[in-house]
Amino acid sequence: MWNCHVQKIPLLGALYRNNYFTWKRSYLNFLRRTGLRPGPSVVHWMATYRCNSSCVYCEASADDKRPDELTTEEIVRVLDDLAALRVKRFFVTGGEPLLRKDLFPVLGKARRRGMTVSIITNSLLWRRYAKDLEAARLASIWTSVDGLAETHDRNRGVAGAFGTTLDAIRFYRKIEVPRRVVNTMVHPGILEELPELLAALRDAGINQWRLALATPVGRASDNQWALSHDQIERLFRFVEGKRREFDIELSEELGYLGCLDTTTRNTPFICPSGLSFCVIMPNGHVLPCQIVYDTAYSEGNVRDRSFREIWLRGFEKYRKVELMGECATCIHRQACGGGCWGRMATGAPCLRGIWDPKNYGHERVFANAISPHS
Repeated sequence: MWNCHVQKIPLLGALYRNNYFTWKRSYLNFLRRTGLRPGPSVVHWMATYRCNSSCVYCEASADDKRPDELTTEEIVRVLDDLAALRVKRFFVTGGEPLLRKDLFPVLGKARRRGMTVSIITNSLLWRRYAKDLEAARLASIWTSVDGLAETHDRNRGVAGAFGTTLDAIRFYRKIEVPRRVVNTMVHPGILEELPELLAALRDAGINQWRLALATPVGRASDNQWALSHDQIERLFRFVEGKRREFDIELSEELGYLGCLDTTTRNTPFICPSGLSFCVIMPNGHVLPCQIVYDTAYSEGNVRDRSFREIWLRGFEKYRKVELMGECATCIHRQACGGGCWGRMATGAPCLRGIWDPKNYGHERVFANAISPHS
């Protein structure tokens, strides 16, 4: 990609890395204010909290409960607003979105309004909806695999989940879904499984693998899922090495990674929360990001105000970032912009001590001293 080539030019590369977030944020704000791109680029609709698995580290704490979900008519009205705001991509997630009986009609309506449509699913119900999935003309399907068969099945609470999910990926390749992505939450129990897991996923037919760390919310609040700094560095090096042979990248939830930013992901980091991205919760609240799953951060509810009004008049604190505390004096503040909003909101530690040991190595030593995994 062009940004990778820019990175290789010594002076220009350094200028690019050190100012990317600031420049990108200014550009996106300009597009919105001038009406050239009034809406977000991507909107996630968290269609339901209901789920047919019981992952031990589910950040959404999804279960069989059915809170006050938006009706079909309500979400279709939102789609009209998204189309008017020229939203490009509409993702449906959960919980498990395939438990919504109106999922495919809603996807069809979004596509007819000019958006590309994608779903994030655990894929356990793919056989039941095979014909619908093929007819949906999805731009991408994202599914989760968090270890080899024994690990994945145990942590998902569903016997045979690993095999079912890999069969689903083979089906997605057969029906030629353009982008077939697997998300993997990396925790201490699967670090040694990553090379073999990559081989299995490639053989099944994925064309991108995204690796993330647990955000300490929901059932992932338990510290047993957190990697130590040494383990995170091992993960960084694994991704950096394997990207030479396959499209692997670290999830944006890890924030800015300095010298590793474009060697571990496809584009430089920018937190899109409230800037070019937002999420609509099952009950209609609009949040800057789905990571925290807390309606205390709601900018409004589509049952009370139009999505257009919420987007255009809300989210100011995410568009004019005022850095506080250590972030305000960090030498990487122009490039980082404070990092991932979700990590900041949940108190997850900054990772700068890993990739910039010269300036912040003392933070890494302290973090390892208190880490239960060090």
